[in-house]
Amino acid sequence: MDYLVKKNIIKKSKIVIDIGQKFVKILSVHYEKGKISIHSSAKIDSAACFFEGELSDIKELVKKIDNALGRKKMNRSSEISLSIPSYMVSQKIVAIKNVKPKDLEKHIKKEYPTIGKATSLTHYIDWAYLGQREIGGETVQYCMLAAVSKAHLMPILSEFEKRKLKVTSVTFPTYNLVDLSDLYVNDYEHQNKMLIDFGMLQTRVVVECEGVAVYAREIDIGFNTFADSLFNSFPSIGIPEIVTMLTQMGLREENFLAGLHDKEAFFAVIDKLSGDLQNELIRIIQMCDEDGFSITKIICASEIIDGLFKRFSENGIEVEQYNFATNERTSGSTFTISAQDEAGELSVGFGGAVGIAVSTLH
Repeated sequence: MDYLVKKNIIKKSKIVIDIGQKFVKILSVHYEKGKISIHSSAKIDSAACFFEGELSDIKELVKKIDNALGRKKMNRSSEISLSIPSYMVSQKIVAIKNVKPKDLEKHIKKEYPTIGKATSLTHYIDWAYLGQREIGGETVQYCMLAAVSKAHLMPILSEFEKRKLKVTSVTFPTYNLVDLSDLYVNDYEHQNKMLIDFGMLQTRVVVECEGVAVYAREIDIGFNTFADSLFNSFPSIGIPEIVTMLTQMGLREENFLAGLHDKEAFFAVIDKLSGDLQNELIRIIQMCDEDGFSITKIICASEIIDGLFKRFSENGIEVEQYNFATNERTSGSTFTISAQDEAGELSVGFGGAVGIAVSTLH
């Protein structure tokens, strides 16, 4: 079994589970004749199951997931497509020039030693084909290579198995971004784009050129970076109030800042960290310019701090926050996707789960 990427065309119902450090997002999905139908959804709090950024209580997390499946009357016998937290996965996009398709796997396996300290004894290593470009008369093919530690993954799979929940494919947040981008395949005006997943500890970035993912990176700035910095500077406010403030930053309502004497200093912390993240993204954009293509659109696949990417909008780069509930992009390269009325409201944070649903179809 491929534990990181399982590509197969299916006509059945599956459950998609996206494990995040704050929430777990669950979708019940049906596939048939190129149609993806989301029948129901669930969102559960997972923060208590993590400690210092790592999953610490697997048993409780899977118990919560199992209970949610029951509450939502999802079919527990369905196969499960599972996305694990990004800290468990080492990944990179590799470019291979002038290689015949039949020889691609042989060349990809030569790249296995470049994934950190991963070996076949300690890790599951897998790869996925992303597409190709013609550059200077050469055919360049792009693949995503990924490895996950068996020590991380096996206890999770074991806990699912104890509850008779069958996990048949495993993916991860960066690859979910790549698959979500398939919903933008017909956006011919913006074939060069950046997809962003603003997570709790990191911001994951995928760059597409001519509709092909060519670069991926993780930046060590996430939601907790902002929350922790603000709490350290203003401990009298409290973490719950800071979280509320960040998630509704565009409102800047006075009741969130009651008793705060130096509001300028408060927002200076936010502006400093926002600037740090934006500078990292600008470096990536400049790298693309040096490689001969310009980013014209940024797609945010997750919830972000309001106003975080205003600087890019002001400089002519279109910024879009993916939201299934309001998004008009319901067709990909080989499929259409829809949500039934009983699926409930799929908020902004379900972008990764939708990406997994698309991945499972392929």
